[in-house]
Amino acid sequence: MKRTLYLVTAALLAVAATAQAADLPKEGSYDFTACWSGTSSMVAFSKTHWGLSYEMTGATRSNPPGGMFDKQSFRCVGTNARFDKQPHGNAICEAVDRDGHKRLTYFETGADDRQTGTYKLK
Repeated sequence: MKRTLYLVTAALLAVAATAQAADLPKEGSYDFTACWSGTSSMVAFSKTHWGLSYEMTGATRSNPPGGMFDKQSFRCVGTNARFDKQPHGNAICEAVDRDGHKRLTYFETGADDRQTGTYKLK
């Protein structure tokens, strides 16, 4: 169950770092490091039925420095659950860049373990 939390958390960090501007390319690659910490609370009914909630905060740095997502902070809250073989999870993340621009990201994991996300700039 911890492995699932780590995998979803890693995916959330990738989504939390979604592009800041609508005109950024839809394809390509970038390099950043995210450092975070947080708390979680779990209901472990059985190996096949469980649920958890979590909250985390962190920061990102780009490689090379000054690149996309450099010196940003973020906060995410979310839930994950598994009933038999059907996982489900969602999270909402707020990221703030060094100029104070905010980004709100919604992330969801469906029954097929595929992750999707959307973002809005505020």
